[in-house]
Amino acid sequence: MKEVSFEDSLRTSQLSQPKPPKKKVQFNEKKEKAKQDEEKELLKFLQIQQPKKIEKPKVAAGKLDFIFNAARDVQAAKPYYEDGDETMQIINSKYLISRYSQESITKRRLLKSDPEIINAVNSFTQNYVFQNDKLIRDQYLKVHVRLASILRQDLLEDMEELKFLLLEDWDHDSKGKGYMNQKELFDSLFELVDIWTPDADKSQYIGFFQLLKEKYEQQSVEKYEKIYYKLIE
Repeated sequence: MKEVSFEDSLRTSQLSQPKPPKKKVQFNEKKEKAKQDEEKELLKFLQIQQPKKIEKPKVAAGKLDFIFNAARDVQAAKPYYEDGDETMQIINSKYLISRYSQESITKRRLLKSDPEIINAVNSFTQNYVFQNDKLIRDQYLKVHVRLASILRQDLLEDMEELKFLLLEDWDHDSKGKGYMNQKELFDSLFELVDIWTPDADKSQYIGFFQLLKEKYEQQSVEKYEKIYYKLIE
């Protein structure tokens, strides 16, 4: 038998031992890095696809804030609701007889058919309760008592005047039929925004209903139910 030297024995022992998987470790590191890069790209993609949170803009550049200010008419030479266009004359709590120029009439007609304004008006009509597609007087008055408290707080100090003006509004809006349909309610609310906003401006019309809805939803339903029943006594 051939004798094996110590050196040969040591060499054979080293060769028989498995080498550390350097390449495998390197491969796993690359694979893990690729996975992390892929996850980062996916996260970026999802962030792009997700709708950005839109901060609520100050509607109409703050031009409407004063309308809903409780102290609006305190130091004014005359109340805002009397301070209309020189070509207008107030006839009741909401409506005006006006002699608009043809240009103004055309502009307002376009605003009335604007999809965003239509959506703003229709959004507020959800506060009215219709029965068989008809809005009766009581449901109309329940909402308009609250509108009066937002736009004409002075009327709450004179219930007789408030009742007179609201019934006058009802007769105008319902055309004496005793009920209103959806279109007539839309026309009524468009006239409201048309009168109360300073300018015939789309952002002001939309902003008016945004602010009106906020104020309306902050009111106590129970409080104005009591005012309504007191009003119709």
